[in-house]
Amino acid sequence: MHKNSRYVAHIERLVARAQDGDARALERLLGETTPLVRRIVGSRTESDDDRDDLVHDVQMRVCAKLGQYERRAHGHFLAWLTVVTRRIVIDDHRRRTTRLSYEQEWARGALVAAPSDEPDPLIERLREVLASERLTPAQREVLAARFTLDQDCRTIARERGCTVGTVYKLLTQAYARIRADLARDEN
Repeated sequence: MHKNSRYVAHIERLVARAQDGDARALERLLGETTPLVRRIVGSRTESDDDRDDLVHDVQMRVCAKLGQYERRAHGHFLAWLTVVTRRIVIDDHRRRTTRLSYEQEWARGALVAAPSDEPDPLIERLREVLASERLTPAQREVLAARFTLDQDCRTIARERGCTVGTVYKLLTQAYARIRADLARDEN
């Protein structure tokens, strides 16, 4: 068996375990495929921060869509991952080139918020997740910085005094735990 064939088979085994709810397999899968995603994304972005954000977006999409991956329908996982990554890069490019600036949107009146007494369910779910005892304090801190403060991974790492890799690891572990909790809640 060729070295690449063994690697593809190894990745497929990790995918199968991750699809069965194995959080460690998912974490390992994301870790082992990050270099490929970085190569694809890095060749199409202008800054390290943009690259890191897009890599993170790909990892989130993989976590969300992993249950839909089928080898028979999509070929091997690395090919599927490449397609997912390219789509995210293309979507990001479209958003950046066609989106009006915040000031332009404000001037057009598009950003006038409609008053509402009802809380946003997504915000409420995020608060529940951040208050969850299932996440470690470090995971909660990184999630809060990423989603409530809208910080990129490099800024979070700098403020926490750790590496970007540590931030990715904490986010990946948190996503895996949240994904497992959501799957358990659905059943």
